Amino acid sequence: MNFICIIHIYNEEYLLPFWLNHHKDIFDKIVIIDYQSTDNSIEICKSIIPDCIIVNSRNKEFKAQDVDSEVMDIENTFDNCFKICLNITEFLITYGKKKNECRILFEKYKNINITFKLNNYVPLTLKEIDPKNNNELFQIMCHDDVKFANDIKTKKGIRNYRYFHNYKNGNYDLGRHNSFNYIDGNESSDFDIISLYLYPMNNKFMARKMQIKTRIPEYDIINGFGFQHFWSENYIYKLIIDTYNNKDYYNLKILNTKLYNYLLTECINM
Repeated sequence: MNFICIIHIYNEEYLLPFWLNHHKDIFDKIVIIDYQSTDNSIEICKSIIPDCIIVNSRNKEFKAQDVDSEVMDIENTFDNCFKICLNITEFLITYGKKKNECRILFEKYKNINITFKLNNYVPLTLKEIDPKNNNELFQIMCHDDVKFANDIKTKKGIRNYRYFHNYKNGNYDLGRHNSFNYIDGNESSDFDIISLYLYPMNNKFMARKMQIKTRIPEYDIINGFGFQHFWSENYIYKLIIDTYNNKDYYNLKILNTKLYNYLLTECINM
């Protein structure tokens, strides 16, 4: 049973090499919805994963409801497989499982429709860092000064669960952080997600966060959707400091020993 991932991009040439290199041996197929990128995003996608599927978005703006609708419409085109929809900041951790191992894991559900929720972990550090490759990206996360939170315990504005499923589509609520399909009662112990929501903080990452506000429609602004895209640089830096000092943030060794040990092992073997 194949494993399909759908993401959407707009001028993501900074994070794309990290994301694509991390996921290229996990998914059987990656679908990239492009929102008229004007940088080198498409060339990067084709160079790292030549057989990725690139779809020109039917949407001109990032209206939350339209984004989710397009994602689910694309999900509808894939049958008899597991699917997950991620943002470019979200890195699926499979604990060493590659394409074949994932197929074997999912095979027992081929006659059952099921959705699994995945815990989402957010790293933070007060240091400005600029990793050059995936090895550095993950290795730095294991440093003592980097703190993590399990998203479901943090304040509004930080993401929580993502889902993978074998339904026709995810039947998501707005933002795809919940599904109205049947959800297995427990988080999947075979997968986690690391969300680079506020990490690695440097000038390139900040520039990426600042650009998206020009693509948010007035409807969403009026209704309070996508508010995080309008945070100023000063607010983001303050958010990082305040959240870093929150007692609910811990070193990864404390928060998730399995994830910590895996990242160390992955870094050594890369």
